[in-house]
Amino acid sequence: MREFNYSSFNDVQWDNELVALLAQIHECKGRQELYLKQKPAVLDHLVEVAKIQSTESSNKIEGIVTTNTRIKELVAECKWSFQGDSSATLTGQRMPCSWASPSAGPQAG
Repeated sequence: MREFNYSSFNDVQWDNELVALLAQIHECKGRQELYLKQKPAVLDHLVEVAKIQSTESSNKIEGIVTTNTRIKELVAECKWSFQGDSSATLTGQRMPCSWASPSAGPQAG
């Protein structure tokens, strides 16, 4: 694992624009955490909507057409977890549902 020597930053002169941007990032992170604490139900609903829209868009890209009701059912059955293998998540190679596993798929005969 790489180690980083933060003491090298002691001698660096930071320009005002960069410091202001860092302050804005820190402020926005604080607002995000506050929103997460104050309105978790709203965020949970937005996450569910995003999952449905993502699934629908992915299906359209692949030429799969189904009803909104069926998409909602599939999304409800899925166990969505983006905490696992970060490289797989970043490249979009995740398998959120048990039905997507190779062992559950069609068997070659």
